[in-house]
Amino acid sequence: MPRRTIENTDPELVWEAPVVRRNVQPSMYDEIITQVKGNPGRWARIRVLKYSSAHSAAGSLRKRLEDDERWEVTIARIEDQDGLGGIYLRYRSDEQMKAKR
Repeated sequence: MPRRTIENTDPELVWEAPVVRRNVQPSMYDEIITQVKGNPGRWARIRVLKYSSAHSAAGSLRKRLEDDERWEVTIARIEDQDGLGGIYLRYRSDEQMKAKR
């Protein structure tokens, strides 16, 4: 069988399932998630990254927490820190959830 290379851009139909990758990166947030959940209603900055990287990391975290609508994840620029963004996490309180509706 000929070896496929990146230059092979011709359309082809191959019946195969994609490789399932286990993303272990979000587990680094486990302890933080537990602490934030124990303090409902309060915002916590949980990580500082390059602003562009913060978007991607926050998106991964949102995906992980999407089954519970109480979680809120956002990013914001860090004041006086050129090009850096913070990832902020909050577990909304009952009152905040009522106000959301």
